[in-house]
Amino acid sequence: MKPIAVFTLAALILAAACGGGGETSEAADSPMQGDTAAENIRTLTITDSIGVDLGDSNYVFGSVENVCFGPDANLYVFDRVKGSAMVYDQQGRFVRRISRRGQGPGEMSYPLAMTVLDDGRVMITSIGGIHSFSPTGEYQGVFAEYYNNPPMNLLAVGDSSLAAIKLTVAPGEDGNAMVDFWVAKFTDEGEPGVIYATDSFTFDPTALTEMLQRTFLAYDVAGDPEGRLYVAPRSSELFQIDIYDEDGQLIRTIQDDYPQVAKSEEEIREEKAWMELYLENMGVNGVVIEFDPDPMRRMISDLGVDSQHRIWARRGTSLRPVFEVYSLEGEHLFTAQLEGVGDEGQFWQFAIEGEGMAAFSTNPEYYQQVYLMELEEG
Repeated sequence: MKPIAVFTLAALILAAACGGGGETSEAADSPMQGDTAAENIRTLTITDSIGVDLGDSNYVFGSVENVCFGPDANLYVFDRVKGSAMVYDQQGRFVRRISRRGQGPGEMSYPLAMTVLDDGRVMITSIGGIHSFSPTGEYQGVFAEYYNNPPMNLLAVGDSSLAAIKLTVAPGEDGNAMVDFWVAKFTDEGEPGVIYATDSFTFDPTALTEMLQRTFLAYDVAGDPEGRLYVAPRSSELFQIDIYDEDGQLIRTIQDDYPQVAKSEEEIREEKAWMELYLENMGVNGVVIEFDPDPMRRMISDLGVDSQHRIWARRGTSLRPVFEVYSLEGEHLFTAQLEGVGDEGQFWQFAIEGEGMAAFSTNPEYYQQVYLMELEEG
């Protein structure tokens, strides 16, 4: 595989797990029906939105890749078209723009991912590696150099640490190309230090689905300021969250028993067609572009940790946004559901962190907006 092929694949994986629409049963889209969790249901509400169709360019999004909160409680929206981290305060007012597309210092020629560390630094992945910016937007240089296959899914963990997911394709000892994959926390020198998950297998250009499922589609990951990392396998059979301490030691595993839900035939067709067309439009080469969706919906499709150290696991078995919420000790606390979104919630991605809650749709009907949310008192 040419380096650009894997590099481009990495940019696509986050959105790849979305299913299509389609006819589904009431029971499938109401996962709390018949569950003991239904005894304690709380409501998430949308309190505000950021984003307009036309007007002030600071509020018009090109393509939102991800959102997160900084230690200042500002919301950071990473726009891949602009190559920028757009910063907004708690009232949704524009604060500043960090970076932009371009070839100069501090400009991103191929922006891919972003996060904000607990010390306020903004980290953006692009060609050249992971680039660092001060809290006020000054370019600080390259934190970790990667000219091929840069790390993806950047994640803040601990007081100032960075974790990421990375895939590499390189020649093996027997002459066959090997795929190496890891989820790791970086050292201060920009090298992978604590490794939480890893895999290695022979590269097969005809097995695109397997490669995605064993790498960028393998886990949902979240972190907290105390240095704990939360890892959930993207499985259609297993509802599980592993909790690691700052040294990478497994301290607890949360498991629960929820029924599997099959995708409709229309969901599978739409997911397959959407994924393959997306890969083709992005110019992916070096692999056979044939994606075979899992016929079952995955158990967990989003993961977050709030200010009370509660763990939010989104139920991937529901098209509508529904979360199972657990204590750090593993006790199920309540089920939370987002009102007013419906099945379109299947396309939503969430940021549930200590400083707030936000979400956006990867497939909006008109134009992209970022929604601020809060949990109603229970």
